[in-house]
Amino acid sequence: MAAAPGNESAAAGSSPPPTRLLGAFTEEDVARAAAGGADPSLRWRAAEWHVQKDSIVALAFRPAELGARPESLEPRLVVLRGRASKLELVAEQKLDLSHAECPNESGEAPGGEDRAPQLALDLPAYTTAPGQTAIGVRFTCARTYPAAEGVETRLLLLELEDGKLRQVFDEKIASMDFDRVRGDTTTTSGVVSVQRQQHAGHFDLQLRLKTTTEGSDAETFPNTTRQPLERTQIRHFVWNGEHYQLARAR
Repeated sequence: MAAAPGNESAAAGSSPPPTRLLGAFTEEDVARAAAGGADPSLRWRAAEWHVQKDSIVALAFRPAELGARPESLEPRLVVLRGRASKLELVAEQKLDLSHAECPNESGEAPGGEDRAPQLALDLPAYTTAPGQTAIGVRFTCARTYPAAEGVETRLLLLELEDGKLRQVFDEKIASMDFDRVRGDTTTTSGVVSVQRQQHAGHFDLQLRLKTTTEGSDAETFPNTTRQPLERTQIRHFVWNGEHYQLARAR
């Protein structure tokens, strides 16, 4: 039976309509405006950026497998603005993922979407300076070693100024590691908050990390942790004129 007029989306097997950014633009529109033509080998993550009127931020990267070098994703961040029913490229910047640790030293099979490196936009109000809100990007990758395996997530912050993007912050914000020998699982989660104090015109940043280590079955892992262990670390970052650097940790 044919779908009723005005209810075509309810037809069996039909796909939902594409999301319209700024009420008018699809992901394909973003790709064309950012890259001069949609490259089918790229993956995109796009969202409206309400910090600036009629703006969209998008991530572009190439798919990769477990153990791939982070730079092989060729990741970049772009900012676009909608004008007169068209998208204009405002700025773009290649992401520096050189601090990420994503080895596959245990030689596990690299396939599997669930363990593939991923990039995602993180767009809360990271107000790094008066009148300046940074764009957040999260990079997540799995890692394996002969005696351990895990996953880590890094938070990158980029500022847009005078039509240029610059990466100003890069820190590990979450991780999970399993010790194959002891059977311990260590999980860390972190939150970045903007402080009132300033250095060189930028607000200080605080990263609060909570780490928990839990053991497995004692019969299988005789040396495993018997009671969960918890600790909290606070790391304070200040502006050095070009980017944020660690000031102290406790």
